[in-house]
Amino acid sequence: MTKKKLKALTTGKLVVKLGVILLGAVLLLCFIAPYIHIILSKEDTHKVFGFRNLRSFLYAIGLPISLFTCATLLLFAGKYVPSSIQKVYIKIGGFLFLYSAVFQFIWIFWATTDLSKGMYYLSIALISIVVTVLYIKTVQAYQDIVYRLKRIIRRLFAFIISDVDDKALIDEHKKDAFVKEREAVMEEVSEML
Repeated sequence: MTKKKLKALTTGKLVVKLGVILLGAVLLLCFIAPYIHIILSKEDTHKVFGFRNLRSFLYAIGLPISLFTCATLLLFAGKYVPSSIQKVYIKIGGFLFLYSAVFQFIWIFWATTDLSKGMYYLSIALISIVVTVLYIKTVQAYQDIVYRLKRIIRRLFAFIISDVDDKALIDEHKKDAFVKEREAVMEEVSEML
């Protein structure tokens, strides 16, 4: 192995290791963010962004941090999914997590005490519409996949059952063994149904 290849290989392994470490740190942040407030005292009186103390602030911001992290991971992972249908669903899921996280970040850092009821209703309506459309599309995709798999299975069985016999694809001295094995498989399949 040349020095150039060895250096490239070593650099590649280092990048992968750093990526795994970074992913681990992000996942750790995602898992502990909602619970980090537990280590702080309830008696603290220093206000943080309108919250009565740092503990309340961390409690409020923990879930949005987790949602934002999940959204980032989904949107990043969506780039590497080979199927375009699955890629779309993963991206939509990532955008839903992102929308929820951004909405909660706005609520946390908003100067007033709360957002208007209209904002809550608009957010609920948008998320409901997107989730409903996503659910319908998922069910349709599932039904389409099941239909295509059934067609494939039917075609394979048609080939195994009739085409092989009609086209005399099996030698005469092997045909009896093939028929016995085929019947055993057919019986096994019928028991599965």
